[in-house]
Amino acid sequence: MLSINYNPIGQNSVNQIGQSQQGIQSVMQKLTSGSRLNSAADDVAGSSMASRMRVQSNSLQTSVDNAGMGVNLVSTMDSALKETEALLTRMTKLAEMSATGAYSTQDRQKMDQEFQSLLAELDRNAFSASYNGINLLNKEGDTGAKAVFDIDISGGITVAGAGSFDFDVEDGQGNTVSVSTAFVAGEKLTADEVISRINADIGVAGANAVASLNSQGQIVIENNDRGTDGTNPNNITVTASPVEFGTSTVAAGADGFSDTVISVGSSGNSYDNIFLRNYDMSIAGLGVSGLTLQDSTNIGATQSALSIALDKVTEARSHYGSAQTRMEYAQENLLQVKSATDNSLSKLQDTDYAAATMQLAQEKVKSQASQAMLSQSNSMAEEVVGLLR
Repeated sequence: MLSINYNPIGQNSVNQIGQSQQGIQSVMQKLTSGSRLNSAADDVAGSSMASRMRVQSNSLQTSVDNAGMGVNLVSTMDSALKETEALLTRMTKLAEMSATGAYSTQDRQKMDQEFQSLLAELDRNAFSASYNGINLLNKEGDTGAKAVFDIDISGGITVAGAGSFDFDVEDGQGNTVSVSTAFVAGEKLTADEVISRINADIGVAGANAVASLNSQGQIVIENNDRGTDGTNPNNITVTASPVEFGTSTVAAGADGFSDTVISVGSSGNSYDNIFLRNYDMSIAGLGVSGLTLQDSTNIGATQSALSIALDKVTEARSHYGSAQTRMEYAQENLLQVKSATDNSLSKLQDTDYAAATMQLAQEKVKSQASQAMLSQSNSMAEEVVGLLR
């Protein structure tokens, strides 16, 4: 149909030109920004996924940094412990020399002078070794007690025998608060109900502690009162009247202690944390305070005390060494996970330049073709004039 009032072909060409121009603008924005997700409208689901993956990537990088700082911290502590070990080794040698009857009293006095200076250096080393203000060798700083009870209640429990779950919480000033949670034989409880009941009784007793459930399904009771110097290593203790949870029983005397926590994950779960124990490597903590080589009749006790002190240092170095190995493996694993996450994020949000340039060429050809058709449609009105002649 020929008409001078409406030109459907021309209108369609105009619409096509508009769509082609929008397509060209969209592709050029992707090419200039390097990202195919410049707004949520570009890909609603993809934009949401990209946001979550960016957060995950940033969290992984933080975990990598945390693990690296943890390795540095442990390495610093191990260096200090190595020096402590060397000092104790020299002191042991002096004690062995002093035990020999070939040395005179004057000789022992000179040996004791060196021995006492080494004792002073032990104390200085314990109190001065630190990383970013954190010292793990003298029990100072932000410390607290945590008791972990080996009872898997993650799937809920049935109380096998009536009794109460009793424990004492000691605050930083040495005051003790007793907490008791009663259970009735045969009652069935979920893990959350057990934890809630214990926390309720903690609140009633006025203890500054909190019960929770770790990733292994174990009851964890943590003392939040760290005191002024944090020198109370075992201030949560299960007392009398153990209660039977199915086949498991909490025995009196269970306790635990964890101090510095290195977080190597972003899930918030306990298995993302590596606990570093505090050790007292001062002469008091090592049990060598007051030792002397001048008393030849007591050299055997001195040698025994030095041997026990060396065992403590060996235990501490083993603990830190295993923690360092775990953190190094965790750091490597986190780096690999972050690399895979970043690769997936790149595939999701980055511009594919080969596909984008091809799309740009297509949109330009469509725009040019639409413009040519618009020109042709405009000339169709002249055919109406021809019919009127």
